[in-house]
Amino acid sequence: MNTWQARASNISFLSLCFLSCFPLLGMKITVVAIIAFMAISIIAGTQNRSQIFAGNRLKEFFILLLPFLLIFTRTWVLDRSDGSLFYLEVSLSLVAFPIAFLLFNVSENDKLRSVACRLFATSSILMVLFGLSKAGLHILGQFGPDKTWQ
Repeated sequence: MNTWQARASNISFLSLCFLSCFPLLGMKITVVAIIAFMAISIIAGTQNRSQIFAGNRLKEFFILLLPFLLIFTRTWVLDRSDGSLFYLEVSLSLVAFPIAFLLFNVSENDKLRSVACRLFATSSILMVLFGLSKAGLHILGQFGPDKTWQ
């Protein structure tokens, strides 16, 4: 792997780590994280085309694409109403992630995958704890001499 490919791999991994923290990010920053991850994956994928179809990557691509394929099949076979077509249009984002992960340039490394999974789990736990604390404070605010339980 040359220097450019190593840098692209590191940048790809950093973009994945940033995307893994999406529960802590606001909606606008999450959109930026998704766009950055997609763009970096496409650029890195074009630089290292030989790795795109290596190993089980194509099988993983179709597994990740399966939810969209099910929605697409349901829409075109069972229900072609305006609501169903709108849902299909909204679900097109389910195609983007499998393509990005197919082009993703980080080698198959369990350590890197575990870092991304731990970041996602930690940010999800922190978001749940934040939500629980806000709910707890709201419930506690309902008690007092001049307040009744509603």
